[in-house]
Amino acid sequence: MHVFVLAVALFAAVCAALSFLAPVTFAHIPAIANRAVRFRVFAIFNLFVSCSLYLERGGAAKFLAGLSKASGQAISQLRLAFRTWLRSESPLHLIIFASVLTIAVGVRLIYLFEPIRYDEAFTYLTYARHPLWDAISNYSYPNNHLFHTALVHLCVRLFGGSEWVLRLPALLAGVGIVPATYLLARRLLHDKNAALMSAAVSAASVTLIDFSVSARGYTLMVLVSLLVFALCTKVQQCESEATWTAIALVSAFGFAVMPTMLFPYATAMAWTVCCAALSKSRSLGTVIKEIAITSVCTVVLAVLAYSPAMLRTGPKSIVANQFVRPLDWSGFLKYSKGFPQLLWRDWTVAIPNWLLVIFLLGFALSLIRYRQAFKSALLLPTIVVTAGALCLAHRVVPPQRVFLYVVPVLIIYSSAGVCILWRFVTRSLPVAPETLMPIASLGCSVLLTFSLVRSAVILRLDDVVGLRRANEIVGFLRNLGPGQTVIAMAPCNYPLEYYAERQGQTFFGTAGNTRGPYFIVVNELSSTLADEIQEDSSFLTLNGIRSICGIDNGSSADLVKRLGNNSVYAIESRHSSCGTILMH
Repeated sequence: MHVFVLAVALFAAVCAALSFLAPVTFAHIPAIANRAVRFRVFAIFNLFVSCSLYLERGGAAKFLAGLSKASGQAISQLRLAFRTWLRSESPLHLIIFASVLTIAVGVRLIYLFEPIRYDEAFTYLTYARHPLWDAISNYSYPNNHLFHTALVHLCVRLFGGSEWVLRLPALLAGVGIVPATYLLARRLLHDKNAALMSAAVSAASVTLIDFSVSARGYTLMVLVSLLVFALCTKVQQCESEATWTAIALVSAFGFAVMPTMLFPYATAMAWTVCCAALSKSRSLGTVIKEIAITSVCTVVLAVLAYSPAMLRTGPKSIVANQFVRPLDWSGFLKYSKGFPQLLWRDWTVAIPNWLLVIFLLGFALSLIRYRQAFKSALLLPTIVVTAGALCLAHRVVPPQRVFLYVVPVLIIYSSAGVCILWRFVTRSLPVAPETLMPIASLGCSVLLTFSLVRSAVILRLDDVVGLRRANEIVGFLRNLGPGQTVIAMAPCNYPLEYYAERQGQTFFGTAGNTRGPYFIVVNELSSTLADEIQEDSSFLTLNGIRSICGIDNGSSADLVKRLGNNSVYAIESRHSSCGTILMH
């Protein structure tokens, strides 16, 4: 404990020294000189923490010892539960579960090596490829999912910067969602076959697969959310210091991935309070006290995780950036109106209509069947109410992917109802429905996987959100000789830069008044940032559908290379007000 207090005090002293020396000694380093106030604030904060810990060193040492003991107990209980599950389940159930996991891994591997997407390339080029401190302290955009970025950085150091390497943390978390869904379903429904069906559907879910092969932190957040929900089912029944410790630690990891972990965390805490109030199995006051202590610990750990970013880019970059600023009420209502349709489109893509009808019927049946069970009946309404309350309180409509953690919960509800239907339909067969249920789960997973691969929906998503042939385009431009001037705007610029780096080329950003001629790279299927720039009236029309800002009016372009939906145009314009790129 004394060593820890000394370390915190030393850090406070360093921050204090930097706060006074920064404006003078480090005047030639703007990154330090401009952050004197932040260093001072952190010095005061750490001095307060170190003094508090020293004054209460006995209690703090006891708390840390209890925390360590609780963590050990949680791990031991997890091992024991896993061994018990292996011994108690039938061989058929275990074989089907292993087959579902194999499908989950296999279908994700199919898309693991696809060309890089815009957001993935941006995350790698802006954060993950840089030194670890730079990666976790630069919160210039919410694209930097800090804990995920750190994992990607580690993978890049170990295995290089290939597409599959960048996606490895998301892939492992995406596969982990399948057993996590199974675990939560068993805790909620107490029905092993419904849990197996839930795992089978999540293994072949298009939405979950898509994010499992995208180098972003969303599958990590979903995995953490499911684990928090599953842990909450235990503390709803009985007091468990080890479980609350696990909730705090797992939730802190979720917040370290992205701040929008607030949505599932708030849902889990509200759900626990509601269950305690209705079931009366535990004292409501005790549960609220435990939630308060756990939340304080989670917040402290989250603040520690974001402290490098707060020092470098400031707290506003996290809690008040352009993507989370409140809208006016008219704008909020405008964006909210079509949001349910967007969620429906994203979550039901590539599911055959007849199977979708069965899932919807199963969903309705599960709501009826489990209406008396507090834990299972209250989770989904709590998700909806909590998400709506947070959005209303801040007047922000998050992207659909923020609510990805809801998908496994919906799968659990729908799968429970499908199992009810299956038992009803097969009740007259000579074979017991419970024997056929695992086989039906495997068949459902295979059917969904076949539908997904046949529809090629993930490949179509790649066509829109990036530059699928960027690697070949870079090779084409490289063969033309060094010093090519390129105009490429989102979503084309970062994939081009990624593959240029992979081919040993270098991109240099230049001023907006660089003289031509230019090569213009576009994705014919997606809009560009240039289309949204209203203040620049000059534009170039390509094939009558694509406008690029900043090109002299009346300029004409020649198509020099077409690769699928990706095009390269050449133009002999004298001037462009857009930023251009020199490739060497």
